[in-house]
Amino acid sequence: MKIIITRAKSAFSVDGINFFLWELANELILQGHEVFVVSGLNNNQIDVKEMFDIEWIPEVICLRQRSRSINKLQAGAEGIFNWFRHCPKILHEIVPDIIICNEAVPIFYPNFKAVICHDLENRFIGRKFYDIFMYRLFDKVITTSEELKENVTTELKLKPDKIVKIPLCINTKKYVRFSLDEREHAILHIGTWVDKNLQATLNAFQLLAKEDAQLKLYIIGDLWSWPKKLLSSINKETAKRIICLGRVPKKELRHIYSKVKVACVPSAYRAPVLSPTVLEAIASGTPVVGSSIGISKDILINGYNGFRVHPKDYTTMAKKISSLINDDELWYEMSINAANIAKSFDTPKVARMYIDLHKLR
Repeated sequence: MKIIITRAKSAFSVDGINFFLWELANELILQGHEVFVVSGLNNNQIDVKEMFDIEWIPEVICLRQRSRSINKLQAGAEGIFNWFRHCPKILHEIVPDIIICNEAVPIFYPNFKAVICHDLENRFIGRKFYDIFMYRLFDKVITTSEELKENVTTELKLKPDKIVKIPLCINTKKYVRFSLDEREHAILHIGTWVDKNLQATLNAFQLLAKEDAQLKLYIIGDLWSWPKKLLSSINKETAKRIICLGRVPKKELRHIYSKVKVACVPSAYRAPVLSPTVLEAIASGTPVVGSSIGISKDILINGYNGFRVHPKDYTTMAKKISSLINDDELWYEMSINAANIAKSFDTPKVARMYIDLHKLR
């Protein structure tokens, strides 16, 4: 089958959606399909194979090299115009059997097309009304979690039979579950954008650091002005135990997940999502202390493979982290449970769910 996978903005930004996009594309190629990735923007010169750790790169089509707009509203309008302008020609040349869109874009095409709703965050003015209109152009709307499916049905006023839940995917064979003795006395935070809520992890770490002089914190993500400001407020002795690694290629990132004891994911989303960060952590057998409102119960079960805590309650967050790093029996139990849950999201299984989608039309 010919399959197009799209990213409305850039398929080259280092984020959870693109880790999923390239992982899915790679697996579909391995299963014998002809895959094309269409990216709205090419704004990041990276080695796709190295950064996303994939074996096969599909043919990539970029609608534009960079945005000429000076603000988000203009950039959004420019992006929509480019999809209107270039998409008909691309579809005419490729004639895909299935189109899978990460974020809604204006595609008018008779063959099967599905849009993936990864979250409901208001990332631009009028997003809700944009999605209400755009989602009706697609045969199916994919949500990655059960909670998100319920929210999409209610907020976007879609019929339940138009929505299908398909989770994100992860190649569990590439993840190694280290024993507790092989791990560092450290915790991990992924992501430095505001909705990743680095503030909560830093607050919890400062409480823990007062009682535990050996504990370290690893932070993955770009150090732009906001995280720099947060880090500058931490006392020097505690700051010495915070290691900021910036952007990390996928293979190295998997190793980091496996060498820490706990992953902290206090994401401040307004609706639960299937967090790629949590997915990678549990595939590594690393228990998670995460947001009770921002993370789906599909992957983080309170008291089973980690703990669910309100993203503003960093005191309780610190207590739950402490219980995991100081109770070996509890850690081992949750580590085993975490790895078992991850098996449900294995890439070949999820890829087949996408191939079977057109049967639901």
